[in-house]
Amino acid sequence: MKFVKISSPLGKDELLATLANHEAVNENVKFDERYGKPVILVKEKNNRITMTCRMVGGPTKDNGFVVGTFFRGRISEKRGETILKGILTTAPIYHLMMLMLTGVFIYRCISLEGFSVVPVILLVFSYFLFKNEYKKQGIIDRYIKRAFRRAEENKKTR
Repeated sequence: MKFVKISSPLGKDELLATLANHEAVNENVKFDERYGKPVILVKEKNNRITMTCRMVGGPTKDNGFVVGTFFRGRISEKRGETILKGILTTAPIYHLMMLMLTGVFIYRCISLEGFSVVPVILLVFSYFLFKNEYKKQGIIDRYIKRAFRRAEENKKTR
């Protein structure tokens, strides 16, 4: 989970147009394309923004495991400044289940006065299962910052 807050002196509509154009934002950016090329899908409704990252053209299909990695936030204009703030999360349903399982594990360790290696193995397995999904958090975060920077650069050149 990662919190994002970024501001710009540009207008909301201009920033939304830049965020939605992933070809322009990712122009001249090199990616490790072993798992595919990242494509950011942006949805905006009533000042709420949802962004998801899909890896396209990779050797396996990117289904995003239930919900996958996504950004959910709000965009607002105040005093001539546009602010985008929100949260980046990866598979919240899975993490809720893992949190509950960890709670049960701690309770069982205390009540039985013992330790089991099964939950530790499960945590290691979950790391390898979601390794690529966690990388998408960084991709979306850098995409947002790059989009704001490119929008400001385009404004200066006009």
